[in-house]
Amino acid sequence: TKYPRRKAALFFRLSKLTKPAFNLGFLFGGEVVNEDSLATTITVVEDLLEKMRVRATVEGKIDVQPPANDQPLILIDIKGEDLSYLIGRHSETLNALQYITSLIVGREIGHWVPLQIDVQGFRKRRERQLHR
Repeated sequence: TKYPRRKAALFFRLSKLTKPAFNLGFLFGGEVVNEDSLATTITVVEDLLEKMRVRATVEGKIDVQPPANDQPLILIDIKGEDLSYLIGRHSETLNALQYITSLIVGREIGHWVPLQIDVQGFRKRRERQLHR
């Protein structure tokens, strides 16, 4: 063959795809969001905020009736004084915090967990503004 290294690399990548890194039980009706995943998510967010030297409280709950899909969602709300720097410009910092949290929680639990992080009700306020 003309490109033996490319074929070997492609085969290696495809063979990795057949062994998922995460438990995909949610695709087949398995439970993804439970009290353990909620507790893990809250702990991860608290640890991240502590390492960022942010003084805030973290509250979490499971939203059993999310508006967009049938899957439950973990809602995390961060409360404190003047946390606008956690939101960032165009909510980039908040989205990054949510993404990093999702990666860490997924790694600790062993499967992807749908979650949403909000800072002082920013996402709800922004959603109301957009619906006007």
